[in-house]
Amino acid sequence: NVGRHLRLHPVCPVVATFDDERSRRTAAVCSAGALAAGGAPMTVVADALADGPRNDGYGCLVEVPHVGLGLATAALPWAGGLDAKRANAEADRVVSFIALQRDIGEGSVSTASDGRPAVAYALDSRDAASLCRGVGAAGAALAAAGASTVKTLHLVDPPTWRRGGDVSEWKAAVAKRGYASDNRSTLLSAHQMGSCHIGKDASASAFDANGESWELPGLFVADASAFPTASGVNPMVTTMALARVVALGIGANPEGTDAGTRAARWRRWEAKRA
Repeated sequence: NVGRHLRLHPVCPVVATFDDERSRRTAAVCSAGALAAGGAPMTVVADALADGPRNDGYGCLVEVPHVGLGLATAALPWAGGLDAKRANAEADRVVSFIALQRDIGEGSVSTASDGRPAVAYALDSRDAASLCRGVGAAGAALAAAGASTVKTLHLVDPPTWRRGGDVSEWKAAVAKRGYASDNRSTLLSAHQMGSCHIGKDASASAFDANGESWELPGLFVADASAFPTASGVNPMVTTMALARVVALGIGANPEGTDAGTRAARWRRWEAKRA
């Protein structure tokens, strides 16, 4: 199970421009220049859609992150050098919201023929549908806040709302275009989790509940790869707590599992290597 069940918290940004002076002052709180001017790196998180379209807890958050020029340049679609420079020059009046999905779909990490790690991940259609809802909600909020334009980051003819337009029609256009792992739009990963997930059953997990490998005694995992599923929120505190639990367990029992279990795991390990 090592390398399976990779979760990525897929993210779709929504970009808005604010032209009039009052709106630009409001936008400056979370614009690309905000952090350099002493602003907050994260200002708002909304969880109204966190339950998801199926009410199973696999929905999305709408967040208002800080977006620096480096990230903005990498994420924004552009059609040439002049287009990219124009986008950077307008950074002080651009605000980005993101829809962050707790993914029910999953990918994998394996070893390529050249020995390098290979990541495989395709956006699940259920996650894509939830992201469309999140993007629509984010765009509607930006429009209500006084934006002049709101658009997605689809690479070709992105659905664009302009002040005075019908937000419902724009949301329908976003849903029609949709999202997928085919480069039709900028698709980011917020957090990487689950590829060495812990559990009680060796047939369904990579490490036991103490963070020790089912196959190789003395090998422990203590980061977000041990998550049994996607957290749905920033995993920093959960990762710190998990690392503490694993570390305390190692300190209390440095040899890990009991002698009989260790011997059985060593036999499985040697058999697998043979």
